[in-house]
Order: sequence, then C-alpha cells, then structure tokens
Amino acid sequence: MRNPLLSVLLMGCLTAACATATLDSGTAPSTTPSTTIIYLQHTKAEEMADTVEQFLAEARASGVSYPTIRAHGESNALLLEGKPKNMQKVLTLITNLDVQRPK
Repeated sequence: MRNPLLSVLLMGCLTAACATATLDSGTAPSTTPSTTIIYLQHTKAEEMADTVEQFLAEARASGVSYPTIRAHGESNALLLEGKPKNMQKVLTLITNLDVQRPK
C-alpha cells in the first residue's frame, strides 16, 4: 500500500492568486477531493464567500456537488474543498468577480 503524497500545484488565475493542494491516493484526478486556496486582491473574503454560496445554492439544490467555501479574513483568502471537475467552474466565477472597481 502506498502512502498518500501531498502535492502542491500553483495555478495562475486572472486576478486572484491560487494554490491547490491535492491528496494523491491512487484514484482518478476528477474524483480525488482537493483543497484550493484563493488569495483575493480586490474583494473581502467574507463578502465573496457569501456571494458565491448564494449563487451555488440553486445548483446544489438540483443535486450538483460544488466545492464548500470558507473565508479566511486574516489572509483575505477563500478555502475551497471539493472535486476538481466542479472546482474550475467556481474558480472562474471567483476570478471574474474579484476585479478592481472604479472609485
């Protein structure tokens, strides 16, 4: 039996810095849960988490499994945990929302 390996993959997002950590347990990548940390640049993490959770509530009600989202206020980051196949959709949503607004 092989030991799970922790791999870290740094991903470039349009306006948010992302880091993805996945546990490699020998299963297919689309079914292996992963944790992603997104450091926001223009939006407060708590506000973003609330907005994204409201948006995903309808999809979850219809049975789609999207990642769970938690805000970390001190680092202004979001922690996402879920299956990679739905993670990209949420990352795209967050990236598109985390933009500089005119003052």
